Amino acid sequence: GIMRTLTSTLAPQVKKALEKLARTHIWDSGTSQHTFMLGENFVSLRPYSGNGILGIGGKITHPKAIGTYKVHTFVNGEHSFALLKDALWNPEAGVNLISISQLTAQGGRAEFSADFATFWSGKELG
Repeated sequence: GIMRTLTSTLAPQVKKALEKLARTHIWDSGTSQHTFMLGENFVSLRPYSGNGILGIGGKITHPKAIGTYKVHTFVNGEHSFALLKDALWNPEAGVNLISISQLTAQGGRAEFSADFATFWSGKELG
């Protein structure tokens, strides 16, 4: 029927949107700690023994590890990267969150406009 056709048509689009979201990094003023769902950008990891993380809709997830995450950036128009220390690897998170409060606690400064965010600090952020 029509529902089966609609579902089979939307499934590839939904999958593609979720894959794109998995590669997107969101600057978040509401999270206290950097949280990433994909483990591939971590340059170091150690076991996480903390509490579960309260997420959207009251869902509690449990990070697998904590470590240093390499995020790709642009510095003066050039490709670069920043290392985010004490970042959680949480495959259940559903999104990749860069914690503004964690960055600013380390002496960084953020500025936001309609099209982009700018952050000032050294190479190691966290």
